[in-house]
Amino acid sequence: MSELNQIKSLILSQAPLDQLIGEHVRLQNRGGRRMGCCPFHAEKTPSFYLYDDHYHCFGCGAHGDAISWVRHSQGLGFVDSLRWLAEKYGLDASGLDKEQQGLGVWKEAARKTKILAEAQEFFQLCLHRESGQLARDYLISRGFSEETWKLNGFGYSPDAPDSLVRRLSQLGYDIAEMEAASLANRFRNRSFDFFRHRLMIPIRDAQGRLLAFGGRALGDQQQKYKNSRYDKGSVLFGLDHARKFSNAHQRIIVVEGYLDALKMRMSGFPETVACQGTALTREHLRALPPTTPEVILLFDGDQAGQKASLKTVEQALDFPGMAFRVAILPAGEDPDSFLKKNPPDQMETLLASAEALLAWSIRKQLDGADSGAVPALINREIIPWLLRISDPVNRSYLEDQVASLSGVPVSVIREAISGRKPLIRKENYPEIPQAATEPSLQTEAKPASLSPLAFEFCGHVFYTDPSDVSVPELIDQIRLQHLEEDPLWLSLLEEFSESLRAGVSPSDRDDYGWALAASPFVTKLLLKLRSLSPAFRCSDRKKIFERLQLLFVKNNIENAIVSAKARVAQLGLSQAQENVPESMREHINALMQLQKRLREVGQSLHKSQ
Repeated sequence: MSELNQIKSLILSQAPLDQLIGEHVRLQNRGGRRMGCCPFHAEKTPSFYLYDDHYHCFGCGAHGDAISWVRHSQGLGFVDSLRWLAEKYGLDASGLDKEQQGLGVWKEAARKTKILAEAQEFFQLCLHRESGQLARDYLISRGFSEETWKLNGFGYSPDAPDSLVRRLSQLGYDIAEMEAASLANRFRNRSFDFFRHRLMIPIRDAQGRLLAFGGRALGDQQQKYKNSRYDKGSVLFGLDHARKFSNAHQRIIVVEGYLDALKMRMSGFPETVACQGTALTREHLRALPPTTPEVILLFDGDQAGQKASLKTVEQALDFPGMAFRVAILPAGEDPDSFLKKNPPDQMETLLASAEALLAWSIRKQLDGADSGAVPALINREIIPWLLRISDPVNRSYLEDQVASLSGVPVSVIREAISGRKPLIRKENYPEIPQAATEPSLQTEAKPASLSPLAFEFCGHVFYTDPSDVSVPELIDQIRLQHLEEDPLWLSLLEEFSESLRAGVSPSDRDDYGWALAASPFVTKLLLKLRSLSPAFRCSDRKKIFERLQLLFVKNNIENAIVSAKARVAQLGLSQAQENVPESMREHINALMQLQKRLREVGQSLHKSQ
């Protein structure tokens, strides 16, 4: 038996399945067997049974052991699930590292975890030194006790150019490791601390492993909050703590900032997480415990609705077991300021009055519009959104909701969606740029089809977050790689570039907000990109673009080789010929150089896999 299978057998024999599942499912004894309502589908009559070594649902067919449960409930892979269970129940799983050493994955991950832990220890020491007085004063002003500082691992990054860099260098870490962990920056052959003069908040993943840091400015820095480089679109701050309480409180509360999440936790709402300034994503929702019955989005009074868009509703449809609601704080208030002025039971009252996300979001789109403008708004905002809903049952339900809230008959909305009868003429849309309604665009010729490679590139640009890559470099890459594409696609990519320059991901913009929105070919492309959003999810967008650039180069070289071979054949030459005129030999040399370059690019592509 391999060491991996031995570890698996050990864990399955030692991990208490009833205790593990009982943390998320309310179990009851019936006929000598433990059972409860299935966490994988909505039901009122229990059909989820627990046996000695496995669980089974007679309603939806869900079946598995302790490892399967962790994979589904924690969103982990097989080996990570073994590691998680071993850590939880104090079992020896050291052999897992040996299984992965050939790839070097765990060794590198362990090294990064260690350097982050060293940095946190340094930040915590600095918080209690004389230089950390301003950070301590700030924490006290926000109502955080010293016990809370220690419990949450707060720290302080000194106002010095390279104090952490020198400390980590003494411990044997090199600059490349510091840069990879967002602890150092390099400028003109000198390295500096990534964080300076900031309150430091450790950010952990859903399993509680140190992942990154958030730094809150304590001086006059222009950037109030600065975070390590990591995938904010898949990590919810505080989820490792909140998931322990989600079952008892029957909900998860989502706020915007990590300090607000910590203040909510201190005030008796331990089930609070923060999306850290980004819109709520499917990756965020997948990370939540699958048994979470309710998710409440708590918005600041002056930012209500900025994050609860129709796109969030669309993503929430993928999680039918969770009810999504929205609570709005009074104008000018955030969770911290509200809890300073009001007792926790006032916050509970506010949360209890939260409105269903779907109704709230549609109403938010319609608020403020007079009756004459409602059809235009539905055409511009809601019809394109409904077109993106592929499931016919979900779409029919949403159509009924829009009709109920807007007063427009559902039959009219369905005719507009089918394209048989628009609510109003397109040229009467308000706020659409004039260029989008010029006659030349209404009768435009069909553009050249995007190649599969160009389509993939276009999709990744569309879903790029400005923090994922160097925007200027990406824009240069667009210009270099798409010179041969149709002008329409080039213009659309330039629009995507402008959005990235402005700090907004193209996918976060409304599809009717582009200057080329009136083009049916552009609309079709955008709808296709929306429908294929899972295909463009990735953890390292920069690496994806590097691979695509190599593929573009490879294609260009292959095309050049075809042309070069044609020229050689036309001249009746052979690469083996030696007695040929010098003027003709240059064609053979060019072909050989191209073939050599193609091999080099192929090797680079192989390494990038």
